[in-house]
Amino acid sequence: MKKIFKWIGILIGIAVLVVIVVTLLTPWMDRWGATDEEITATFPGDELVPEPASFVNHAITINASPEYIYPWIVQLDATKGGWYSYTWLEGMIGCQMVNADRIHPEWQNLQIGEQVKMCPGEFAPPPYIVAQIYPNQAIVMGHQEDGEWVDLYQFVILPDTDGSTRLILRTRTMMVGGIWTLIHPGTFIMERGLLYGIKERAEGLAQSGSLPPYPAATPTPEVFIPLDKAIPDFGIMLEGVQLDISGAVLDPSFPAGCTGEEPACFHSKDGSNFLSVTLAPRDLPTGEMLAYKSLPVVEVALEGGETVSISKSTYDNTAQTLTLGFEVPESAAVFGLKWADLVEIPLHVSQ
Repeated sequence: MKKIFKWIGILIGIAVLVVIVVTLLTPWMDRWGATDEEITATFPGDELVPEPASFVNHAITINASPEYIYPWIVQLDATKGGWYSYTWLEGMIGCQMVNADRIHPEWQNLQIGEQVKMCPGEFAPPPYIVAQIYPNQAIVMGHQEDGEWVDLYQFVILPDTDGSTRLILRTRTMMVGGIWTLIHPGTFIMERGLLYGIKERAEGLAQSGSLPPYPAATPTPEVFIPLDKAIPDFGIMLEGVQLDISGAVLDPSFPAGCTGEEPACFHSKDGSNFLSVTLAPRDLPTGEMLAYKSLPVVEVALEGGETVSISKSTYDNTAQTLTLGFEVPESAAVFGLKWADLVEIPLHVSQ
């Protein structure tokens, strides 16, 4: 009996020691390789989990330009390119995989909404879901619960003036405590291995000086929406309601085709037109209404890099559509809409 109590005491002591060590090392692990500026910077995907319970930044310098780094991230998946980390540790946790040492063109067509598996087999953790894609700049993936993002894995590629590139892996999560605390050191080790694995492969590829041809990924729809047709597949999800761009029209009046006087109808100044863009809810439950508290941050992108901000807006109570108006020069070539902050539309769904 005394031996049993002795072993119990030893196990408790080890557990306490592990907790102390993890607690002391966590601040260092949570910012390994990252600078103060990188930790405070705003990166793609931050808005999806704006107030995380845990915020981790890991970073590494890679002696290669972004185009030699990005394709390795695109093919991350336990059933594709692997996770480029420590195979001995992957084997210990029953997550054996083959880590690719070359770019596979057949794995390069990553799409938003696609699953990225962390481990092969039926008993693997839930796969990541691709949330945002910015070719040669960033890839954001994570997990959702009830339509809300609860954790994010953000790969951000920042080229430097000396020809090197900073690769930042940021984690924003609401999943903390308990098992998440216990596996935190192991997660750090794997992520550190991942960054070094990408560094080794990207630098080797850069030294070869050649990139294999591969299809361009479909980027997050944030720039240059065509204006000549309705675009039902582009939009955003807020408060459980999908908002689609149902139309975009150039016309001397706002809303497009209207007649009469202000405030029902606005007419553009000489030498300009209004671009009217309509957002409409998809599959809004019967009896529910939308309330747009303020306007989204959207701009019109013109030829030459110029932009024009919103000048008018109107809300149709019957159709429950929001129409945004931009007054643009008549002679300007309008490329489309710049949607960099579209996800910031404050939307409230009520009965």
